Amino acid sequence: MADLADTIRSIPLFSGLSREDIAKILGKLEEKSFVAGTTIFSQGDKGDSFYFIQAGAVQVVLEGGGGRRESIAVLGPQDWFGEMALLSGEPRSATIIAVKDLTVWRLTREAWDELIEKHPTWLLHFCASLSKRLARAEQQYSKGRDAFNSLAEEFYSSRSAEQQQFFRRASLLATIDPQTADELLQAKGAEGFLADLQKSQFPLIRSIEGNRYELHAFFREFLTEKLLRVEGAETEQKLHSQIAAQYELLGNWEQAIHHSLEAQEWPQVIQLLSAQKEELLDGSALFVKNAVERMPPDHFFADPHLVHIKARAVAHLGDLGGAVRIYKEVLSQRAAGSMSGEAVARYQSMADTLVQKREYAQALHCLRSALNLLEQETVHVAGDVNDLYRDNKQSGAPSSVSGPESRMGSV
Repeated sequence: MADLADTIRSIPLFSGLSREDIAKILGKLEEKSFVAGTTIFSQGDKGDSFYFIQAGAVQVVLEGGGGRRESIAVLGPQDWFGEMALLSGEPRSATIIAVKDLTVWRLTREAWDELIEKHPTWLLHFCASLSKRLARAEQQYSKGRDAFNSLAEEFYSSRSAEQQQFFRRASLLATIDPQTADELLQAKGAEGFLADLQKSQFPLIRSIEGNRYELHAFFREFLTEKLLRVEGAETEQKLHSQIAAQYELLGNWEQAIHHSLEAQEWPQVIQLLSAQKEELLDGSALFVKNAVERMPPDHFFADPHLVHIKARAVAHLGDLGGAVRIYKEVLSQRAAGSMSGEAVARYQSMADTLVQKREYAQALHCLRSALNLLEQETVHVAGDVNDLYRDNKQSGAPSSVSGPESRMGSV
């Protein structure tokens, strides 16, 4: 009991009490056991007891609208929950479910009230302890994360090598559809693997609409770390490329673009954005804007297609001034030293005047024309260089331009 007394005193609610007072609380504790899967209490229930975990683990679940449930923490030995029930009796703010066989010490509100009636000065300590709740919340988050990782490791290590590989790679998917997971990950048995995980008491996965699954965020991070450690960054990048290609075949453009970005396949991203821009802009303008912003700056400033797409996405989102600023930023970089500099400056001046009149559509038209002018100049210069290269090659003159063979080397 001495160890239990020290642990009870480490709880902020009781930290201001003497050892003698803690001994009085220990005399009121009841030992209770629950099998895995038991709901200790549900969100909204009247708060009538405080619990201190002796052995086992519980998950803390928030119930949302539409039947949505989210596991936000896992608590293990020497963690506690439900202390606000002693102070206010307010309804439970979350559901607590045993994920492993559980043994707790319980202090009921009735026993607590008896103690307070005999020792009213304790309330002064408890009022002071409330100020520590924010600090405790951060500490519990960290402890809950450690407990969650412990459960994840327990589940992961009990799986076959084939299942472990599946879950590592599935961590790259935002949502998992059992009907397409094998195809996306080039695996076999996805439906069975996911069903096994869902049947376990571990809060690592949840069902979402459309007969799909979503891995808990902590579990995804755990598996992603395993993927990097076991298979390496190069394999992860190749998997993203493979997943992007499959999503493209399925016509899921957002996911195809997302995974192409993760694979750093910039030309493929540009191709997908350009080919599907009308459909994407109509329904997912914010996604388009964010996708372009994930491109390396040198690709963005060098490719007018990306500039036009981002400006249109921003305009779709209602920020016409932002669309104007995008063009002006690109033009300021590309017009320096250009032979078309004067013409570009005139277009920009016209655009500024139109913006002052709040005629944004016409202003954007001027800026698009300025960028197109610069792009035509770039194409003409590139054509001149190619002509010079061909002339030199036909005359036998040496050239400093290397062809594909010289760049490839031996494979």
